[in-house]
Amino acid sequence: MATEAQMLELMKTAEALGKNFAANYYELFKENRAGLAALYHDQAFLSFEANCVEAVCIGKEKVINKLVSLPFQKVGVALTTIDSQPTIDGGFLIFISGQLQADLDQKHAFSQALHLKCINGSYFIMNDFFRLSVHNF
Repeated sequence: MATEAQMLELMKTAEALGKNFAANYYELFKENRAGLAALYHDQAFLSFEANCVEAVCIGKEKVINKLVSLPFQKVGVALTTIDSQPTIDGGFLIFISGQLQADLDQKHAFSQALHLKCINGSYFIMNDFFRLSVHNF
């Protein structure tokens, strides 16, 4: 069992990894969405505004096809918070909140949760949940 000091170090690692990973992810998202393929595992899952199992993308190819097919040319991203925690299997969970502005649309708040898995010393996205924070009253 890890000591409190070891757990604290692991949290510091998680924090740094989360911030670096999120910065890299959103730079690619803005400039080259197809380049995100390098970050996803072959068997990754993506729930992008998905309300049912049938809407979930399964596998890297379908995930990237979804991200590349999003109907905008230009996107601005402002990250507000990036929270990270280690998982028991050596991976990390990253929770991101911020704002997106697609083309000339208004800004929308969003949240995203990523589960990273370490495979042969590299981290890949296994699970990705993305939601715009749009409310209809």
